[in-house]
Amino acid sequence: MKNINSQFAYETHQLMEGADVRLSFSGEFSPDLITVLLSMAKSNIGDKLVMKKVYNVMIECLENLTKHSLKIEGDQFPAIFLLGKDDEYYF
Repeated sequence: MKNINSQFAYETHQLMEGADVRLSFSGEFSPDLITVLLSMAKSNIGDKLVMKKVYNVMIECLENLTKHSLKIEGDQFPAIFLLGKDDEYYF
């Protein structure tokens, strides 16, 4: 299991280093945290039309994390959320 976690950490680091990661959070997701993340995303996205689309997708993803994430006892980081942008797209 440790090797899988190390590989995941390495791949996440590579992704964040190679892309313009605008927002990142790993930990316990709650409705209050979702509100904060959505507010932070609004301040990072300039174009209003794009922001509306990204915002709606974020709401769906973050709500799914709170409702459906696998909870393992003793696991301090049950989920991760990243918002990034390349030359053309948000991911």
